[in-house]
Amino acid sequence: MAPQTNEQPIAVSDLCKGFGGRAVLNNVSFQVGTGEVLAVLGRSGTGKSVLLKLMIRLLTPDSGGIRILGQDMASLAEEQLAEIRKRVGFLFQGAALYDSLTVAENVEFPLRRNTKMSAEERHRRTRELLGSVGLESDLDKQPSAISGGMQKRVGLARALALEPGILLFDEPTAGLDPITAAEIGKLILELKNNRKMTAVVVTHDMQTAKLFCDRVILMREGSVAFEGPSRNSKEAGTSSSGNSPAGLRRIRCPELFGWEFSWRPASFALAWRSSGSAAHSFTSPGLTSSVPSLQTWLD
Repeated sequence: MAPQTNEQPIAVSDLCKGFGGRAVLNNVSFQVGTGEVLAVLGRSGTGKSVLLKLMIRLLTPDSGGIRILGQDMASLAEEQLAEIRKRVGFLFQGAALYDSLTVAENVEFPLRRNTKMSAEERHRRTRELLGSVGLESDLDKQPSAISGGMQKRVGLARALALEPGILLFDEPTAGLDPITAAEIGKLILELKNNRKMTAVVVTHDMQTAKLFCDRVILMREGSVAFEGPSRNSKEAGTSSSGNSPAGLRRIRCPELFGWEFSWRPASFALAWRSSGSAAHSFTSPGLTSSVPSLQTWLD
């Protein structure tokens, strides 16, 4: 069953999921276009990781729909689901490496399981993948012998093994120091630029997200509290100021570490601050619009 080419690679509509009577996701909807990187922001417990697992049917939704590469994920038979999953790379939060296998064997695993490559072809492809993430000299090491940042890079190399059209990242910088987190962010940016990949990146790391994201949604209490860059941003639970600069949207999220967000959709400019801290801002990569009014307004 071939995917419908007139659809977005990822389309999520009115998605709901709960556990033990508690709603985790509530009517979540969004689309991701070809070659677009969407960052999903929010504090722990807002359903971000659950969202990714629903997208590849590791979990099933209570209601709503998910279409990946034109296919309705809920209606796929197991064999069809396996084929779709081959086209979607997943980087787990903890890298999820097999501790009994070497770095190279971890990356080679999906090639061995899902392709008819010869051993020589698999080894060549594995070296290429590890070289692309800067680990060509670490093939024979065990996962326990490398750092957390290196493990994330091995996980990324493995996620790329079958040349997927879509990549899903679950907290790719969690637990990493700022320098290593920035390195992971730059790797995602390289993938975006060189492979034109479509990706959803779940993260709470806004500083790193600014390196690679085209668009952002902010999760709050299981719902999309904000989405940009669109003049029709969803602002459930938001407050606004009558003297705000033109085109500026304001969101207060005390649950999100006390952060306050402001958004200028026309220039994809986002500013944020937490209680007692200085304001920060960024614009989407490739845009040069300055946003002094955001800083001034937040102050």
